[in-house]
Amino acid sequence: MTRSKNRDRKKSGGKQAKRIQRPRLIVLAYAFFVLLVCGVFTVRHLRAPSEAPGPPPIWPDEVEARVIAVLESHQAQEIRRHSLRYGAGTRLLEAVLPDSASLTRLNLAVTESLDELPVEILEVRSAERGRALNLRVGKGGVAILELRARIQRPATEAAAPVPPGLPKVAIIIDDLGHNQRSVVLDLVDLDHRLTFGVLPGRPHSMALARLCYDEGREVILHQPMEPLGAADPGPFALTAALSVAEIGALVPANLARVPCAVGLNNHMGSKATADAPAMSALLDAIDDQGGLYFVDSATGRESVALALARARGLPASRASVFIDARDEPESISKSLTTLRKVAERRGHAIGIGHPRPNTYEVLATRLGELEGAVWNLVPASVVVGLERI
Repeated sequence: MTRSKNRDRKKSGGKQAKRIQRPRLIVLAYAFFVLLVCGVFTVRHLRAPSEAPGPPPIWPDEVEARVIAVLESHQAQEIRRHSLRYGAGTRLLEAVLPDSASLTRLNLAVTESLDELPVEILEVRSAERGRALNLRVGKGGVAILELRARIQRPATEAAAPVPPGLPKVAIIIDDLGHNQRSVVLDLVDLDHRLTFGVLPGRPHSMALARLCYDEGREVILHQPMEPLGAADPGPFALTAALSVAEIGALVPANLARVPCAVGLNNHMGSKATADAPAMSALLDAIDDQGGLYFVDSATGRESVALALARARGLPASRASVFIDARDEPESISKSLTTLRKVAERRGHAIGIGHPRPNTYEVLATRLGELEGAVWNLVPASVVVGLERI
């Protein structure tokens, strides 16, 4: 009896000792782990080199003030300040200099004035056949300010006065972005106020949008939309199957792919523009961006886009004529006559063309004889504004 009791006591005592030891082991293990982690962080902190605090951020105001001072020292006759929504910079300065000014000296003076600031000249370009300077200032590759300075043309080069009361006509050249063929550059170089529609996400979209902007041409996003049939509108297209949220995200993303865009028109889209929910989502997204206009390219008779835009009070219009629906010089010339008649009847009109050799040849030949005689050629935004009067 006594031996069995002793055995029971030893067993129960051993179990109690194990119960007591297990919590102690867990606590000790946890404490060891905490000490180990603290030790590792302490060693890393001691070994890390001490760094001086970085320089304070450079605000656009400081860069802008210095550039304005340089412009004033070069007798700038007019300085205008803007905020860019879709340009490469955050600020835009436009300046007109006297005919005696030197753009080379202006460039050197701007560079020198910014030398002591931690910024850099990102880009310098000559425009308008050497009579304009486009300069971008930034830090780490990100633009802070863009300067567009041009020389005032002498009085002998001034355009002849335009007779009042002429209809306003806008011509949009669509489908830019696929390539940089010479005809595209020739159209941009035409001495007329053409508007250019740039497709998003194409190999040369960004470069051509920037070129048009640098040459003083109005740029719009040529938004791909779903057509009837099997034709492919290309990447980043708006389709009737997209949700409201997807369309709401698509518009700002495509605007970012076409810098400097101030409006939109549709590429294809005979199916999408006839879909009221899709167009409502698109126009809401345009409205959310603020300051943009919409042109219905009139690719389908059932389009509801213009009516919905006007119901929202959104600046909008509709194209009247595809000037190169047939890629033949005689047909294109006749389409310009049709565009003129529409403009005379309504007071304004929008035509759409494409970067094709025949289109360029006809425009290069006829725009000069039409401008100031039967119409005033204006950016698309001007015609859209007339729609609201």
